[in-house]
This record gives sequence, structure tokens and C-alpha cells, in this order.
Amino acid sequence: MSDLLKDIEEYLIAGELAVADGVDLFRDKIPDSPDTVIVLSEYIGSPGSVGIGATDRSVQVIVRANTYEDARRTSWGLYKFLINPQHELVHLTPTRWGIMHGRHTPIKFQEDKQARTLFVFNLGITTLGD
Repeated sequence: MSDLLKDIEEYLIAGELAVADGVDLFRDKIPDSPDTVIVLSEYIGSPGSVGIGATDRSVQVIVRANTYEDARRTSWGLYKFLINPQHELVHLTPTRWGIMHGRHTPIKFQEDKQARTLFVFNLGITTLGD
């Protein structure tokens, strides 16, 4: 069985935007270390349409880095990779397709207690259930 967040992780790793789950990619938690991380969390999406097996799901992407510039650059790189108007239909894995669209562009979210900067953006993905 597939898991949307793991499939997005696999897609980011294949695109060389991340190394591995638990190394620089995390799901549903922001760890204390390392300093530079990408965090994926799913939140409420839209209900499916009758007769269509796909639903519009929502994913939040948080990027943390030591500097504002690094967090901004990384978050925009991820956004442009995931939200590509020329390739709206993507194959995240051999068994998972998705149509991705931005809910909003990357913005500064906060600075943590260690003065690391966090940027955030949200995306919608029309795809099959897990």
C-alpha cells in the first residue's frame, strides 16, 4: 500500500532535492536536528467527486535552514519542482500519479529558538487514496 507523503519524499529524492527520510526529510514532525530539514504534513483536503476515485489532498511543506536566504532558496526550489505548469501531471512513483497545484507560494513562517528560519508553502494534489 502506498502513502502519499512517502511517495512525495521518493519524488524529491529522485529529483535530487533531498537525501533520505529521517536524514533531511521528515513527515509530520519538525525534529530538533539536523538544522536543515524538509517536513511534509498532510492536512484536510477536499472531498472526492462521485464516480471519480481521485481526491484533492493538501500537503504542507516546511523548510528549515540556518539562514533566511538558504530557507527561502530551498523552499522556492521545492515549490518550482513540485508546482510545474509545464508538467502538471507527475508520476511521483511508478504507482502514484498526481496533479499538483500551489495553494500559496513560499513565505517566511518563523524563526525557532536556535535562530533558524522556517519557510512554508501549501500545495494541493489530486491523486488516488492510499
